[in-house]
Amino acid sequence: MNKPRLLMIGAGSIGLELLKRLVFDYSMTCLDMDASRIEEAAGLRLKDVTCRQGDATSRMVLEQAGAAEADTAVITIAKEKVNLEIARVLREGFGNKRIISIGITPHGIDILESMQVQVVNIFTSSAFGIINALRQHARTAHGIGLNQTEIREVEVRSGSKLANRPLETIKPVNWNVGIIYRDNHIV
Repeated sequence: MNKPRLLMIGAGSIGLELLKRLVFDYSMTCLDMDASRIEEAAGLRLKDVTCRQGDATSRMVLEQAGAAEADTAVITIAKEKVNLEIARVLREGFGNKRIISIGITPHGIDILESMQVQVVNIFTSSAFGIINALRQHARTAHGIGLNQTEIREVEVRSGSKLANRPLETIKPVNWNVGIIYRDNHIV
């Protein structure tokens, strides 16, 4: 079975973490302008990952990196103007089916969304991570299985889409239910 193709633009802190965690699910090309970042990404020696140096605001560089064949493009750069330009070039030049980008300001998020880019607001995501840590409704054990997977404990609240549904009606794609606790008892 062929893995979906992912073009990840940016090999900084966010990009490297994604490389480590998504490599088993995707065939990936990682693109960054900074040679040292590409060297670090290549040093991970991950299977199904190609690392390329180049300016992702260039249509030609994106073409050489396989943007036309990618099922999804993910933009992880922490400079909003760069993200906006990369998203514009991807959308206009390649019509990628799915583009995901980090969003930094409300104005930038509005522009990305107007281009039909799925936006992950970097500050909202961080806030939710802190809220989850404070409330302890979801916890993640990082580094389980040599970066192949992670174990996550999630509390299903009464308003959740998963609440009061038989387990057989939930069709997970990239996750499995390992154990269910209800009222501090294993079900």
